[in-house]
Amino acid sequence: MKITIARIRSNVKYNGPLETVLDSFFENYVKWMKANPQHEYDTYNVSFGKDRPKRTPETIEWADVIVIPSDSEFRYHGELQMNPKDLDKSEKHMETIRPYFEDKKVIMWRSDRGDTEELYRTETLKGVNLKSFHTIDEIDFSGNIHGMKYHFIQTLKNPLADLMGTEKTVDFAYWGRMKHGHDREKTIRQIYRDKDMSTVLVGGFPSVPHWCEKFRESKIRKNPHFVRGHVSVFSSTRIKKIAKNNRLQLEFISGAYFMRSSGFFLEDYAWWLRINLLFGALFPSWPGEIYWIMRKSSK
Repeated sequence: MKITIARIRSNVKYNGPLETVLDSFFENYVKWMKANPQHEYDTYNVSFGKDRPKRTPETIEWADVIVIPSDSEFRYHGELQMNPKDLDKSEKHMETIRPYFEDKKVIMWRSDRGDTEELYRTETLKGVNLKSFHTIDEIDFSGNIHGMKYHFIQTLKNPLADLMGTEKTVDFAYWGRMKHGHDREKTIRQIYRDKDMSTVLVGGFPSVPHWCEKFRESKIRKNPHFVRGHVSVFSSTRIKKIAKNNRLQLEFISGAYFMRSSGFFLEDYAWWLRINLLFGALFPSWPGEIYWIMRKSSK
């Protein structure tokens, strides 16, 4: 059987766990390929090892089975969260490969509730007659397949883990975004006041310079394309003020990058990553993303 794993949107260069959202799926797939050498394997927009991912439509045409690691496919349809330029670029790639899905068996790895068979049949692969469609869901596995991350995190040498300390047995973790309300500062205050939760608060927000915070927030909240997207922006000045008002010690604050673009060839080089991280540290309010660590006061 000929099997192609295909990232139809952004690429994945898989080198090991904790490097991509769907790493638990990828890690199991790597082991499955080794255990099943009777099949033939290829990739589209995915690589394993040092090679850069490549969009190769011929590997989709060649395959009997196409495995799709699905990651927020719903964002490309309906209430858009995508930059129109990125959406247009992605759709042009889809126009090229969509006909090659005809009469193929498709297997989707799913971590997002919004990524459904119906979405793929009626939107992503609209007009294509598939032989079959199968979904492997993260919750098909006892404890969720992403429970694997806990195993790898335990063995990861992570400076953040050293910051957390070991004196507490109960902590709080929030991963994602708030669906209702816009007051992030209120949420931080609520966490701070619970004496049993969170020695260290770790967070990240979209960032802009302080002088245009209000203008930018007002603009994105009025834009219907951002109904399901970010609704707040922060500058380093605003984050420092939050820490001060809540008697939190700001231990780390940094921007994330000067420039990034998914699939851009320089993003495969460590020196490019280091330059972006250095720029982010020097100019944390540069439009992009800002990350911080705050610690509860011992008093």
